[in-house]
Amino acid sequence: MIFDSIDNPEKTEAIALAWKQFQDRRKRAIFATVGVVLSCGSVVPFISGQPLYSHWESIGKYLVLLSMALIIIWSYLVRGAVNSYARLSGMENEY
Repeated sequence: MIFDSIDNPEKTEAIALAWKQFQDRRKRAIFATVGVVLSCGSVVPFISGQPLYSHWESIGKYLVLLSMALIIIWSYLVRGAVNSYARLSGMENEY
């Protein structure tokens, strides 16, 4: 199994390319996760009973919309990272 990758450099190159793609997508997914968590956390001070509730109409509603948009982007990026990982695992198991 180990010697198969030595015999065929195209397989090794394909696995290296898939690994690089997975790393890039994983990094994007982590950044998107941090963005969603921060965005959702920024809504908390505007909830009823919190100090900034008086600004709910001017700022709070837009933060909720921003959080909703970021969740859509987050789901797309995480799906890409999971698919990339599945492809990489399949390639490593196949070769």
